[in-house]
Amino acid sequence: VAITDSTSHNTATLTLLSLSDWSDMTSSTNATTPDMASKAASDYQEFGLGNWSIPSDVEARALFNAYNNCQLAKAVSDAGGDEIVLTEKSDNVRYLCQEATKTYSFKINSILSAGATAKNYHLRLVRKVKVQVK
Repeated sequence: VAITDSTSHNTATLTLLSLSDWSDMTSSTNATTPDMASKAASDYQEFGLGNWSIPSDVEARALFNAYNNCQLAKAVSDAGGDEIVLTEKSDNVRYLCQEATKTYSFKINSILSAGATAKNYHLRLVRKVKVQVK
């Protein structure tokens, strides 16, 4: 669980973060492989759960905050997931968000437009789950 949003006194919406981290992804503006990230999302299953998606820009900011509160990296590690990558070759790693048209980083709180020719983006998927306390 990456993010928890209370929706009422007895329900909450949990945002799950995929344990898998894809690298060498392209944005949806790439002329050759515009559906690379959306295909990864539509095909992905984790512990029998489907319906994963590319984070929205709002979810990307919340993921940045969760990571920088030192909880998200430990949760991913404890669950046996791929490490969240901050830098590669001394550059900040950019993760795709907003239907793969934008990017975010777990190191710097900024949302940027994704490039049409870049082939080195990362991807972490999210899934919403609503739970109710009885």
